[in-house]
Amino acid sequence: MLLPADLVTASESVEHFNEIDFRHRLESGLPVPEWYCPGPVLRLLKEAVPPRSRRGAVILLTGTLQSDVQQLASGITSLLQSVLGGRGPSALMSMDTRERSKHLGTGWGTEWEPVGCEAATSRLGYVAVQVAQHGTLVVLSS
Repeated sequence: MLLPADLVTASESVEHFNEIDFRHRLESGLPVPEWYCPGPVLRLLKEAVPPRSRRGAVILLTGTLQSDVQQLASGITSLLQSVLGGRGPSALMSMDTRERSKHLGTGWGTEWEPVGCEAATSRLGYVAVQVAQHGTLVVLSS
């Protein structure tokens, strides 16, 4: 039963729970007291805000020397695969400009045209964010 704190007797226990505790439990995947949030609402919130361990992210690497950026992206991808070892995001994806036309077709711009390259990076960034929203860690080199 919920009571204001000033009506609780000394023999009863008081459980303090606030928005910060709720957010922490939601992000960590810990159980939330039923008295704080109704079950149907909690199920919707858990779908909308998965625990951090199941969230994706995007690492965007850009630079003037394409080969250096691609080598760095490859190194970061390898390091993350070895460090995560099955923990964390459900998948790890690496994309670079060479793969761009193979997977996404033409019309994404070219590396030697600054405007085309900027547009391609923006478009690939959009695709990477959409993929990351489904729990994938994306390393994008452009």
